Amino acid sequence: MLYTTILTAFTPTAHAECGAGVIFCNPLEYDTVGELLLALTDGITIILMPIIVLAIAYIGFRMVLAGKEKNADYSKWKDAFGWSLVGLFLVLGARGILFVIQNTINDVLGDEYQVEVVEKALEEQE
Repeated sequence: MLYTTILTAFTPTAHAECGAGVIFCNPLEYDTVGELLLALTDGITIILMPIIVLAIAYIGFRMVLAGKEKNADYSKWKDAFGWSLVGLFLVLGARGILFVIQNTINDVLGDEYQVEVVEKALEEQE
């Protein structure tokens, strides 16, 4: 059941017209969870990228001011620089991970199976 739910969430479906007999109208412009997650990832990337770039520049400046490698401040800023790079790779990698998941599901199941899963899920709801 969970497997079918996940596959149904990542398969595109046509918007149902809101009106009589419709239990839930989709208020979003996205048809699948995959499209919604990609849009959220794009929004988060747009917000976080300038912050991460400024943080890396500030940390680099503080490392230069700290001076020698044996200084305690230098090692603190060096660790901060490493963690800011980890954050940068996570932000950039999130979209790639979503693409891999969505394309894997589409390639494994194919278009015919996706339509069958969606139709079966819609019949179970009625």
